[in-house]
Amino acid sequence: MIFAKHTDDARERQCAFVLYLSPEWDARDGGVLHLVDRNNVTKIEPEYNSLVLFDVTTGLEHFVSPIIADKARLAIGGWAYGPNAADSAITH
Repeated sequence: MIFAKHTDDARERQCAFVLYLSPEWDARDGGVLHLVDRNNVTKIEPEYNSLVLFDVTTGLEHFVSPIIADKARLAIGGWAYGPNAADSAITH
C-alpha cells in the first residue's frame, strides 16, 4: 500500500500514533514513515515494538514509503482526539 503525502489535521484530532509490530523488519523493506516539515524530512523506520507519536494540529504532512519486501508490515495506527471531540461528533 502506498500513501500519498497528507495531513491528519481533521475532526478534533490532536495527535497521531503508530505502533510497529513486525519483528525483524528492515528499513530496506520499505514502509518508512516520512514526516515532512517546510525545510526537512524526518524518516522514521518501523522498528519492532516502537511507538511513534506526532502532533497533527500543526498541519505536518507525512507519507509512508512503498513496501518492497514480500512480507507484511504490521502496525496499529490511530489518533488521540481533543476534549471537545465527542461534542463535535454528536452535533455533526
